Amino acid sequence: MTLSKETIAGAKDLTFKDVKVPEWDGSVRVRVLTAKEEDDYEESIITMEESEGVRHITPNLTNAKAKLIARCLVDENGDPIFATVAEGEKVLGGKSASAINRIYRVAVKLNGLSKQDIEELVKNSETALPEDSPSD
Repeated sequence: MTLSKETIAGAKDLTFKDVKVPEWDGSVRVRVLTAKEEDDYEESIITMEESEGVRHITPNLTNAKAKLIARCLVDENGDPIFATVAEGEKVLGGKSASAINRIYRVAVKLNGLSKQDIEELVKNSETALPEDSPSD
């Protein structure tokens, strides 16, 4: 059966898991990323440089756990708990590593992410530019 755009748009596919965080005396709700959120996250953890017509992509894992978690934490209604991802990154980057690691493991599992995914992203993004291609 071929799905209609209405069926796809109405699908409840943004699953979540509640995670107990004893360090914070409560729980947080970790939601799977949307496709756009995942793209934004991937873009945030790579650095692109161009040299001699070749784009060089390297991982930028500074605060990477907080970058992912900031995009995944939602309230009971499924709305992000931070006003902006940058705010979330700043707050979460200063929190207990054990709490962040616990939440991060759930976020990675929910989203099917792995270190190999990051390596593959970097590998597939490194490309030569045509000589007449404008640089960004």
